[in-house]
Amino acid sequence: MVEGAERSPAGRLSLEATAGLGATALLGFGAVLWVALGHDTNLGSWRWLLALTLAFAATESLPIQIEVRRDTHGVHFSDMPVALGLFLLNPLGLALARSVGVLVGSLFTPVPLIKRLFNVALYVSTTLIAYSVQQLCSPHGHLGLAAGAGALLGVLLASAFEFAAVQGAIYLNEGTAPTAETGWTLWIALLAALFSGTVGVITYVLVEAGSWQPMLLVPLGLSFYVGYRVYGALLRRHVALGRLYETSRTVRPGQDLTGLERNLLQRAVELLNARSATLELTALADGTGPRRTTLGPSGVEVVDTLDDSVHAEVRRRQQPVLVTRSTADVELKAWLAGRDARDAVVVPLPSESGVIGTLEVTGHLAESRSFREEDLHLLETLATQAGFALENSSLLERLRLEATHDDLTGLVNRSQFMTEVAAEVRDDVPVAVCILDLDEFKDINDALGHTSGDQLLCAVAQRLLAAAPPQSTVARLGGDEFAVLLRRPGGEGEAERTARSLVDSLLQSVTLEGSVMDIEGSIGVALHPEHGRDATSLLQHADIAMYHAKDRRLGVRVFDDSLDDGTARRLALVAQLRQALRSRELVVYYQPKVQLSDDVLAGVEALVRWNHPTRGLVLPDEFIGAAEHTGLIAPLTTLVLDEAVAQCRAWLDEGKRIPVAVNVSVRALLDSAFVDEVAGVVRHHGVPGHLLTLELTETSIMDDRASAGEALTRIAELGVHISVDDFGTGYSSLAQLSRLPVHEVKIDKSFVFGMGTEANDEAVVNAVVQLAHHMGKVVVAEGVEDRLSLRKLEEMGCDIAQGYLFSRPLPPEKLATWIRDNLLYAPDAELRPAAKARPLRLVSRG
Repeated sequence: MVEGAERSPAGRLSLEATAGLGATALLGFGAVLWVALGHDTNLGSWRWLLALTLAFAATESLPIQIEVRRDTHGVHFSDMPVALGLFLLNPLGLALARSVGVLVGSLFTPVPLIKRLFNVALYVSTTLIAYSVQQLCSPHGHLGLAAGAGALLGVLLASAFEFAAVQGAIYLNEGTAPTAETGWTLWIALLAALFSGTVGVITYVLVEAGSWQPMLLVPLGLSFYVGYRVYGALLRRHVALGRLYETSRTVRPGQDLTGLERNLLQRAVELLNARSATLELTALADGTGPRRTTLGPSGVEVVDTLDDSVHAEVRRRQQPVLVTRSTADVELKAWLAGRDARDAVVVPLPSESGVIGTLEVTGHLAESRSFREEDLHLLETLATQAGFALENSSLLERLRLEATHDDLTGLVNRSQFMTEVAAEVRDDVPVAVCILDLDEFKDINDALGHTSGDQLLCAVAQRLLAAAPPQSTVARLGGDEFAVLLRRPGGEGEAERTARSLVDSLLQSVTLEGSVMDIEGSIGVALHPEHGRDATSLLQHADIAMYHAKDRRLGVRVFDDSLDDGTARRLALVAQLRQALRSRELVVYYQPKVQLSDDVLAGVEALVRWNHPTRGLVLPDEFIGAAEHTGLIAPLTTLVLDEAVAQCRAWLDEGKRIPVAVNVSVRALLDSAFVDEVAGVVRHHGVPGHLLTLELTETSIMDDRASAGEALTRIAELGVHISVDDFGTGYSSLAQLSRLPVHEVKIDKSFVFGMGTEANDEAVVNAVVQLAHHMGKVVVAEGVEDRLSLRKLEEMGCDIAQGYLFSRPLPPEKLATWIRDNLLYAPDAELRPAAKARPLRLVSRG
């Protein structure tokens, strides 16, 4: 494909037209000057005519070359014979000597004939300009201060005119405006003209004196010429290094990969004064496949194939190739011809992982020279820096992609989707958020396996991308849930029609594992600003509308306030909880329990946590209730039980005996398979039963004492301990609980909170401690958050305390740090305190 052309050639003049028009204009200008000078046809002394012709030929053949884009500006020191000829020849003779000398001196220079004609016309006109200025300053031509100054002034003005004419021709032909480098070139040309003209005037003075002193100017002139050539080489090197430094500032990691590639190509063209540049890249870290990018006069072209033999050889050998216009290699000549180029340089792109591609520059713009070894070394330096920059940018691109896109489908992920919604809302742009959930995806996934399920999700992603309007964002939020952000949807009706077209795009069947599957989905729509003024509320309301559509099989539902009565929200929460259980988004934290008699770690309580993707942290009290009412409590209990016992086994493997307590609902307890499940879990993980405690609320046990008692007895026979949670909030008594195999009583935190200020609460806690001890039960006080309550519990003889005074619930790895910082684990597998001074502190809830 071709895109972003740098500059259309339309409006430029061709080289032939530019040179032809320029030569005609210059010759016309010269003719006018000749007429103004008296159109003297006398050439002057033939001896001096021949000598100056040879001098012009010598200076023309030994120039200092300064490149200015396509053309090379030569500092020829021809102003020395010009200044001398102003005194020795007539205007026509001097113009003829210079023209013939220039033609002879440039015979072996590869310059097109039209340019030679342009140069001859230019030299004729500039010679006549110099003669005119000298005549104005010294009309009689006698040697003196006025004549010498006039000659120098004429030489300087002629040199400036010559430079301006060349720059004008370059502009007409290429459209290239003068730069800072052009200014430096002008100063060099004027300095050379001043020196050459001075030498010419001095030579004439010495010639007129008739002595041998003019011979002294020969070594002086040669020394200056050599010095100037060295200076010219240093200047070219300085310019090249300046460009290389500028490139190093712009070609660096962290840029967009495509922008970096094009910036590199542009810099390569400028650095080597080339017509075009090509970058071939093999597979990169961001997953980008092979591609070839070319920057030429007509713009940028990108193809996805690497079929160039020279580039392949450079990558294989890891060696650069310099192909000049004088190459004798037939294959390389054919390769250049295929590029319509006279010369080229190809270098490998090294990186930490090896050669990742090649960089080529083609067609030196200066027609008088080809690429050289110094150009190759410059390009190698650029390629070394570019290779590492490209690889690092590719790696950053991949990391950015992974952070913002779904690995499976390639769609935007939840985090990036939320960011984009928030950005549009912040700019007060009308948007519609569509949440789509597939129907019966779990059944397909269970029947055909996860591989087929993944294929189905990818198919859905492609259909949504094809059906979504331009400027929309399609995302996968997780599982079988997708989202589409519609920018400027055109109102509620139009948003609903678009959402329905998205649903309809799924209706075509898909074949998975030889089975034809129908895909259906439900979409909920919420609009900004009508249904929410922030990203979170828009997603919540779209979620509610989607579950309302799913529950009533509507296909599409736009949110309205009537849906937000709590019912739809609970339906959404239940569906999301079911998905969270399938994808194991729920995690288990552990809160330490401390034995008050000696500060020993008595165990931990396993507490489930759910970081909801859009609502943030959902409190267990909210979703546990929903789970109990919808049958999800059983798989939730199984998940927490298995995680907690597995963690207990991991601690045992480390030589630590840390009992774990798990909350169990009455629904789970009364399930006929629950006891067998508990037995299976402890047996599977190889954990002694007494290291597991099951906590049940007082009310749940007493509501169905007979059934609960039977289940508790069977659990106790496994060696598993039973704990009555939230004791004191129900209507039972310790006498009633004494008939059940209860090992532990936990005093509800509502009483513990009030101990420091409420005498009744303190009395209740004290009574429970004394009666429980009398009946042989262990007493645990939960919700301990201040030292006053802790001191009172110790005075009462309470066995174990739990609460934020000691620690908030922690993930296993942070609990290990807490144990290390607060307790010393003895070799006999008993937990001992690090010191009697209690290393406890009050921490904030969070």
